[in-house]
Amino acid sequence: MSQKDRWAAKAERYEIWAARAEEKALAIYTAHESARKDHALWTQPAYVGTAGGRRLQRQRQTVRDALSRAHELNEKANSYRGRAANLRVMATRNAGDAERQREVVRGGLDAVLSVGDDVSTLFGIRRVIKINAKTIRVEGVSCAIEKHLVRRVS
Repeated sequence: MSQKDRWAAKAERYEIWAARAEEKALAIYTAHESARKDHALWTQPAYVGTAGGRRLQRQRQTVRDALSRAHELNEKANSYRGRAANLRVMATRNAGDAERQREVVRGGLDAVLSVGDDVSTLFGIRRVIKINAKTIRVEGVSCAIEKHLVRRVS
């Protein structure tokens, strides 16, 4: 089994775990739906010295704890889904994909860029003074800038 297959299998496990966590969170939300929508539970004062006040405080705290747990489960599910997406990208990428993509951008810029053109860079809009194979030089900047990081200003 190759590394890419292991990554894909692990992404599947993360998806299953995320679905399970979302199911648990949904079950908690539905179990406490009436308490969440009960405005009297949250707006009425709890008289601490009485048995009714203690009961109300315990009920509020129980609902808060349950909703907090449901929120944590949703965050965990989102984390699992993000990890699975990252593993799927890693499983589908091949060595050299990023470089080929940059080459496409560079090749497209070679046709439209020439010395003296204005380009938008990290340093602002500057004039091109030299074009190399992978980089360009612009006025007022001491280092070369990769071509895929610049855009021609029309």
